[in-house]
Amino acid sequence: MVVAQYYNILRFGRAGYTEIMKNILEVAQELAKGLESLGRFEILNKGEKLPIIAFKQKNVTEYSLLQLSHKLRERGWTVPAYYLPKNAEDIEIMRIVIRANFTYDMAAILVADIEKTCKFFEKGAKIGAKGKGAHVKDLANIC
Repeated sequence: MVVAQYYNILRFGRAGYTEIMKNILEVAQELAKGLESLGRFEILNKGEKLPIIAFKQKNVTEYSLLQLSHKLRERGWTVPAYYLPKNAEDIEIMRIVIRANFTYDMAAILVADIEKTCKFFEKGAKIGAKGKGAHVKDLANIC
């Protein structure tokens, strides 16, 4: 991975690579703002230093983030959800890594799809069982 980044720096030059990274961070921050505006999630990492958005649910819901991740796959999104390691294993988060080809429009579509998926579950639709670990076995291969 380091070699690929070095190649990109050589190919685009320092100014070009800096511009690409600036754009990636701006898209990441816009995505974080969009997710925050839904009022459903607590943003843990807003993409300010690295183009990574991490978030968890603000309130207890009838669906887990693993279920949300699974349902988002039906719309073509791969958004991993998982429980944190030892000493924080009761915290479930989702993580989105922004890449150079991820645009502002794609960020807006992802936020809209997440909102639609949350509403899908709130209407009573279910996939898997609710509760830590209850549905992990069924969904383990999709994250």
